[in-house]
Amino acid sequence: MYIPSELNKITIQLFKVLEVFDDSIYVNYNSLETNKLTGVRDIDKTENYIDSLYYVLTPDNIKMLQESGDLMNIKR
Repeated sequence: MYIPSELNKITIQLFKVLEVFDDSIYVNYNSLETNKLTGVRDIDKTENYIDSLYYVLTPDNIKMLQESGDLMNIKR
């Protein structure tokens, strides 16, 4: 997922899917971010995900992120 910031730069933030339910998805937050797609590989490491911090996404949240362009890619 990326979040546009000032000066047309992008910030790429990673989330890891923890669990999927019928009405929600629990994701884990990566403590690092990058502003380059090539930097994703450098921060996508197990030790960078915060175990004690997670988000719950509903289908409506995911649809909103897709429509706004904030959800950039899903790695399977």
